[in-house]
Amino acid sequence: MDLTTIIIFTTISILIAAITLGITMARRTEAPKRRPVPGGDLHPLNPAAAEGITYKNKYRPKAKNTPPSLTIEADFGFPAPIIFKVESKMERFGKAIGLANEVQTGDQAFDEAVYVDSPYPDYAAAMLADSDNRRAIRSCFAAQPQLARIECLPEQTKFFISPAAKGQLTPEEAKALLAALPGLRQTVSRLQLTRSAFREKIGRWVIIATAGLSLVGFAALAVGLSVWPSLDDAIFGPALLAGLAGTAIWSLLAWLVLRGRSGALLPFIVAFAIGICDFTTLGIGATHIANGVLATAPVQSHPVTITGKHISRGKNSTTYYLEFSPWRDGMDTRISVASSWYDARNAGDSLIIDSRMGGLGYEILIDYRE
Repeated sequence: MDLTTIIIFTTISILIAAITLGITMARRTEAPKRRPVPGGDLHPLNPAAAEGITYKNKYRPKAKNTPPSLTIEADFGFPAPIIFKVESKMERFGKAIGLANEVQTGDQAFDEAVYVDSPYPDYAAAMLADSDNRRAIRSCFAAQPQLARIECLPEQTKFFISPAAKGQLTPEEAKALLAALPGLRQTVSRLQLTRSAFREKIGRWVIIATAGLSLVGFAALAVGLSVWPSLDDAIFGPALLAGLAGTAIWSLLAWLVLRGRSGALLPFIVAFAIGICDFTTLGIGATHIANGVLATAPVQSHPVTITGKHISRGKNSTTYYLEFSPWRDGMDTRISVASSWYDARNAGDSLIIDSRMGGLGYEILIDYRE
């Protein structure tokens, strides 16, 4: 088993172990949220409280991977964004591993039923300090069993229902949901709050930055493999190690930046998953570039005999290879050539390969000729 296979096997094993451990922790540390049901202290909200709030319904039919949904969009803004929703397994997992943090009100009925997602914990705590507000939010989820979340945003408020049938919500039922809004906003309307784009969009920026690294990684890979191709397969071992180290460092930075936010897990997972690809390509490309840039050895010519040839076809490309007899152990015994060279050569023909030793100790292909 070569070094590359060992590294890949070890990485996959670590990922599987980490995911398994996290899921086990999530199952043991906290029970799932229990959706509010009508009855007890929960009564339908008075639609009259929604008078003056304009709204519209947006129905989205079933798509290939999503059920039909209904969104109520109300022209009713809040000082800062806050979202109330039914807790998902992903959010439970985020809290279990210590990445995500959720505002707790001390009201067991509310805390066990609703997940609070806001970049401003103090703002959320102030809104939910009012027992009437907590009861109103629970009443919304109890009244509509398919209500997934309530998004109280600065521009507008949205009630997202899924799955939903077109026309399933009567105007009175819609206004009963909207009736929760005036009380929620009143409790925070005078709150001194300085909004921060960093706090509100940090998850999105982490994902964008990680995606941007993909461009750097692919550029480095393209330059490294085309300008300084190596004749040593052993170069991929340290290249992958460098990629894993880069992934670990990037994941740690993302963890530190996102930790403590209620919606931290999703951008962290995206950053981690994309980061593996980013730093794998970046590690391979950067290692080839460093090996070439630091090379000082003279160019040497090696007469070889062609031992075979083959074609590798991808979805959008075709690569032509000539196989040759190596002049030392541990070499890659094939080179990529132009199709005209491939067609004109056969096993037994002679070939001269020019190479030089790279700065990291891996031989670089310079040219091939007759």
